[in-house]
Amino acid sequence: MNGIAAQNLKNPKAQERSKTMDMKLHLFQLNFNPQCLLLELLMLKTQYGVSERTQGTVNPRDMLANRNFGKWLNMERAGAGLKRSISNLRAILSEMDGCVSMSLAHEAFRDFHSKLEQLDFVKREAVKKQRQFIKNMQSRIRFLRNEDISERGNQRELELWQRDRQHVARLICVQMLRCGCIDSARALATDMNVESMVDVEVFSKVQHVGLVISSLLNKDTAPCLEWITEHRSKLRRMNSKLEQVVRVQNAVELVRSDRVKDALLYVRKHLGASKDEWCDDAMKLMGLIALHAHNEIPAYKELLSAHRWQALADLFREEVFTLYQLPRQSAFAMCLQCGLSAYKTPHCTPGGVEKCPTCQPCAFALAEGLPYAHTVNSRYRGIVFPRLICSFSGEALNEENHPMMMPDGRVYGEKAIRELQVPLFLF
Repeated sequence: MNGIAAQNLKNPKAQERSKTMDMKLHLFQLNFNPQCLLLELLMLKTQYGVSERTQGTVNPRDMLANRNFGKWLNMERAGAGLKRSISNLRAILSEMDGCVSMSLAHEAFRDFHSKLEQLDFVKREAVKKQRQFIKNMQSRIRFLRNEDISERGNQRELELWQRDRQHVARLICVQMLRCGCIDSARALATDMNVESMVDVEVFSKVQHVGLVISSLLNKDTAPCLEWITEHRSKLRRMNSKLEQVVRVQNAVELVRSDRVKDALLYVRKHLGASKDEWCDDAMKLMGLIALHAHNEIPAYKELLSAHRWQALADLFREEVFTLYQLPRQSAFAMCLQCGLSAYKTPHCTPGGVEKCPTCQPCAFALAEGLPYAHTVNSRYRGIVFPRLICSFSGEALNEENHPMMMPDGRVYGEKAIRELQVPLFLF
């Protein structure tokens, strides 16, 4: 056995096959798929390990495997249909008495020709998708390595500036895709030439999620239940409680309309007999059914609240993101939060300072839970002071820009005082 292994190691082709298999095994262990490659500036984003929550998710590797399996299955079906048409044609042409019906033979040959064209079409579509996949992967690698950047000085600076704009455009496209603006994101990606950097196809599959969320906000759970039925196996592996919460909400609506008996039958039919697998809302629902006349109790009043529909829509959106392994926050929001954190101070409030980005009402919601900006204390004549900023110029007050107090008690920097000096003309 060792001799055979040593002989294989001496063979260059065997070594190449071994390296290829090791590389494939390594890629699959990393749960890595080049097609859904996410480029975060100069980093490749890969999935290392799978948590219990994401075991049943549709990760990029699973999407690629399902796509390849679907193409293989289509080719198998087309091939099986072609074999049946060939067998039928042979049976017609090999009649025992030698008499062949021209109409039957012509019909069988036409069926054979259509099956052959169908198989050829499926094969060409599979090859086309694979070529597009390889082209997409190569373009992302070139984008990552900056291989298409010119080496000339002025031209290189211009192209690097354009590349920075493409990075920002890609982040904006992903944010727009998450918000459901598929067509606008596709138009922006085309205009900025980042089509291969944005996974529009992945978000197109969840485009109908916006319709489900709209129906939930309109108190209609039918589209949501259809989506759950379509993805029930994956949701079960994720230990998702989405279906239970939707069923509980339907039962609550029955109780709200004084159909208590129908609500009880609905619970028996859809929630199952095992109470160990029930969520907390299901247990509260049973109390609501038993004491529906006393619905002023805080726990039951919460079940009957109209805000539960918004919470249900948010839960559905989170489950969709978890299913497709999309982050809860987009890269655009995280980059924006990093910038807001650099400006945040303990004095920032919504609408506080007009020029402060963090005090803007639309931005303070993102910056509310962020840490304050890290600042270095000022040192003046050997004494450490908290960092002081000139209210006029915005520059730090230190040994190079001495703080100076005006008669009204306001403190400005020495540089600002010199800029504000008005020359006095003596007549």
